Amino acid sequence: MVKPQKNLVLIALGGNALLGVGEERGFDAQRRRIRETARRVVDVVEEGYQPIITHGNGPQVGDILRRYELTKEWFPPMPLDVCDAESQGFLGYMFLNAFNNAFVEAGLDIEVVYLLTRVVVDPNDKAFKVPTKPIGPYYSNEDLEKIKDMGYSLREVHPGRWRRVVPSPDPKEVLEINSIRDLVEAGCLVIAGGGGGIPVIKDRYGRLRGVEAVVDKDLTSSLIAQKLGVETLLILTDVKRVSINFRRDNQVDLDHLTLEEAKKYLAEGHFWAGSMAPKIEAAIRFLEAKPGGKVVISAVDRVREALHGDGTIITKNTRFGPASSS
Repeated sequence: MVKPQKNLVLIALGGNALLGVGEERGFDAQRRRIRETARRVVDVVEEGYQPIITHGNGPQVGDILRRYELTKEWFPPMPLDVCDAESQGFLGYMFLNAFNNAFVEAGLDIEVVYLLTRVVVDPNDKAFKVPTKPIGPYYSNEDLEKIKDMGYSLREVHPGRWRRVVPSPDPKEVLEINSIRDLVEAGCLVIAGGGGGIPVIKDRYGRLRGVEAVVDKDLTSSLIAQKLGVETLLILTDVKRVSINFRRDNQVDLDHLTLEEAKKYLAEGHFWAGSMAPKIEAAIRFLEAKPGGKVVISAVDRVREALHGDGTIITKNTRFGPASSS
């Protein structure tokens, strides 16, 4: 039985939100964004909440993989699961320093722990045959000619903007969940599930082997939240609200959704695979397991506001007022 912590909230930070579209992809830019995010999370802690942090790694793991491919004549390439682990390492280092410094500046004595996290996936998951997870940089139509011989699976994620896509199997088990729970109960600020966790498969004897994929961090976040008895799941990305008819003339931004409405819009194909669709699926799974819970999807620069309901609120039954148009 999970013992709920007081005011426990899981905050899932998008990898793209930590490195905006068109922003410099270097260390300084990422460190700056993580510092800003850490300061916003401290505001939530000062209000009496205990956050658990997860984060994506789409841009970062794609860059790592690309670097290995471009230098393969000099350095041996590494498989994608190892690239996942590498992204946890360097992002984890930045998160640890950022949160440590933010707590020191706020006069808070809170230990920060970054936990390398593995997730078990099904080797027969259909996702291995249909890649959907965008990683790495954006490519223009002009760039396509330059990378045509790389053998990438590509998808147009915005008009005229393409990204590489890789398999994204469903997370079945978070192997470090007991360690996460113990650290949370000890009062630590825990950062886990980086990049959705490193995907591994388990044989009948319990032995593990990594597989080449990137697990969706929102689905892993939902699973962690369910296991820890979290009441509120914040999914923070690069938009302020969920929309239907996204980027069309009839786009509608949604202030509130019921569980059934979320299922309906997802089934109707309103949300893009590898982008908003897994966020909605994560919300659905969380609310099915936690009927009294709440999910808020909002922008990464609005942590406190999202916690107080500024974004798209998703609950099981409550029907709110009409959505707003863009």
